[in-house]
Amino acid sequence: MKSSLSNNHIRQQMLQILNAALHAVAPHRLVFEALQSEPQAEIALIAIGKAAVGMLSGARAALTGRVKQTLVITAAAYAAGLPRDVEWIDGSHPLPDEKSLLAGEALTAFIQRQPARRKLIFLISGGSSAMVEALSPGITLEHLQRVNQWLLGSGLAIHQVNNVRKAMSRIKGGGLLSVIAGRCSSCLLISDVQGDDPGSIGSGLLVADAPGGRQQLNDLQLPGWIQEMLQYRADDGAEQCQPELKIVASNNSALKGAASEAKRLGFTVHYHHQILQGDAVETAWKLADYLREAPSGIHLWGGETTVKLPSNPGKGGRNQHLALAAAMRLCGCEDVLLLSAGTDGIDGNSDDAGALIDGATVMRGEVQGLDAESHLQSANTNQFLAQSGDLIHNGPTGTNVMDIVIACKL
Repeated sequence: MKSSLSNNHIRQQMLQILNAALHAVAPHRLVFEALQSEPQAEIALIAIGKAAVGMLSGARAALTGRVKQTLVITAAAYAAGLPRDVEWIDGSHPLPDEKSLLAGEALTAFIQRQPARRKLIFLISGGSSAMVEALSPGITLEHLQRVNQWLLGSGLAIHQVNNVRKAMSRIKGGGLLSVIAGRCSSCLLISDVQGDDPGSIGSGLLVADAPGGRQQLNDLQLPGWIQEMLQYRADDGAEQCQPELKIVASNNSALKGAASEAKRLGFTVHYHHQILQGDAVETAWKLADYLREAPSGIHLWGGETTVKLPSNPGKGGRNQHLALAAAMRLCGCEDVLLLSAGTDGIDGNSDDAGALIDGATVMRGEVQGLDAESHLQSANTNQFLAQSGDLIHNGPTGTNVMDIVIACKL
């Protein structure tokens, strides 16, 4: 292994690169810039999701004197810094609950009480799918929670998860368009989905669902108990006026910020355009095998992997899962470090963003009496990585553009 001083210095530089990536997708600045040319009019702001507070701050700064009413729907964990003069609804995340249904009622009521002359500007980011909901007929809160619990451990990609969510909802998949009823509106989005499809961000509150939704559900081969409860909702918003949509930040934006900082620090940068997806362990193995023979410098990837959870999972998340699997594959490797982190600062059911591992991670954990394989199999990666000293903890970041992997090949 390289000297401890050298290793620690490289770790600090990799964390600097991560911070630069997060700065590149800071909601306040991006929304402020996007609304600079907004025409003069009365405005009602509706901010939903993990980045709601930052997006709202940028919007209010750009629209000084024009915002007449504001509704914010975000979970308490993401509400720090929220102005006191706005209406805030605490939406649950990652699992929807009664608060999410109350948020759906509040959202509908807020829109309906706005004067016809007042433009609606929506600010939507990741997490919206769980935080706000209005259920389709025949779907109960118990159904909603049971399905979402299954989805979290299913290993399905986010767009597949959202197809199921849409089928249970009156407002997702464009259902909210019928509430807006063609009035003047627009929407800024921070993308937390692969391909930056507006119909998948927040499960497409303002995007009419594409034809073939029933077939897409059938293709997922869902468990019988889910198939029985889902009656695919006809698209209530299909004939409604589509608001103007603009994506102001994405995973690619974060990676560009990371690349710029890595170059400033003197690294050669290798920007990998393929999106990370699929099983976290298999992805980790591929990355580790590649990095063993890769050219020196900083290597960057973005995306979102999946983890199929055991029946009684421990503490962790997909980034920690990927990191520990990579550490096992790279055990003893002296010239590779790998960082995997969620840009929202929260990975899975932990309070950590992810982990930064190296070739001695597994050995450091074993010295503490822990077994890497058993912790990986039980999805209890947080415990192992805490003892190996590799967790990344920066708390909720106020943004959310999927995950990034930063690797350094010495």
